Order: sequence, then structure tokens, then C-alpha cells
Amino acid sequence: KLNAERAGKAASNAQAKMGKAQQDLDDDQGDEADKNEEEALADLNDAQEELEEARKEAEERLGMEQLARMADQIKSLAERQAKMVADTKEREDLREKNDGRLTPAQRTSVRELGLVQAGLKEETDAMTNQLEGAPVFSLTLRRAGESMDVAAQRLQTLKTDEETQKAVKTAADRFQQLLESLKADDQKGG
Repeated sequence: KLNAERAGKAASNAQAKMGKAQQDLDDDQGDEADKNEEEALADLNDAQEELEEARKEAEERLGMEQLARMADQIKSLAERQAKMVADTKEREDLREKNDGRLTPAQRTSVRELGLVQAGLKEETDAMTNQLEGAPVFSLTLRRAGESMDVAAQRLQTLKTDEETQKAVKTAADRFQQLLESLKADDQKGG
């Protein structure tokens, strides 16, 4: 708001100086007219910069408002991704107890985990697109989605190994980063 007010003031100043420059030209005072014209152009540049800053601030506020509305969704995704970490480890533990093999039921369970992970990735992608006004959060979600994609593909091929667990955990860690950032923003604002 302050930037918009300053922009308006700078534009008014520019208008007054242009009027003065015109008056000076009418009075045959060319040097004074040039000076007033230059000052008017500088004021117009200032006004343009102030308006751009006001626009950026408004976009950032809008992004943060969107983010606040989506905090519950982020929390839900974080909780479900944390469960994916535990479930993936559990399937790998079952494999290790059975000499590196899974029973047919366990294989089905691992593939289902892959489908769940793919679904979580789709939700994350949708949220990423909605948060383009908050680029840091959008980037964090995009990176979480990349890890989720790796995990989903590996789970679909029955891989529950260290690399798969790392991908699942990396995505979960990204959600935790977002939640911690939201908490920090709440504490600053409140």
C-alpha cells in the first residue's frame, strides 16, 4: 500500500514538473524547462519502480495467503508420506526375513504402495501448480514430487531397497521442511 501511495505521489510530482516545464517553455526559459522535464522523467521512473514493487508485494501476499489455506493439505500429505516411509521399511524388513524374497501377497502389497505413492505425487503436483505465487514452497513441493516419482516407480517394480527407502524419506523430509517453515511464519506473524 505504501509503495502504491509513493508511486501516486511520484506521478503527481512528475505531472506538476511537466506542467512547470511547459510553462517555462511558454515563457521562453528553455534551460529551466529542460531541468523540469528531466526531473519529471525521473519522477515517472520512480513511480514505475514503486508500482512494480507494490505489484510484487501483492503477489507475494497472495501466495502466502494461498499457502496458509493449503497448510492443512500439506500437513495431510506430510503425514501420509511419513506413513509411506514406515510401510516401505516394513516391506523391506519382511523381504530380509524371508531370504530376500516376498510372498505373492507381499508383492501385491508393495505394488499397492507404489500406487499410493503415485497418488500422493499427483496430489503434490496439483498443489505445486496452485502455489506458483510462493516460489520457494512450489520448488520444495516439486522436489518432493520428483522423489515420490522415483519411489513409486521402484515400488511398482517390487524394489523396497535402500535407494527406494531413501527416495520415500527424501520426499517426507521435504514436507517436514515445509511444515517447519509454516510454523516459523506463524510464529513471526503471531
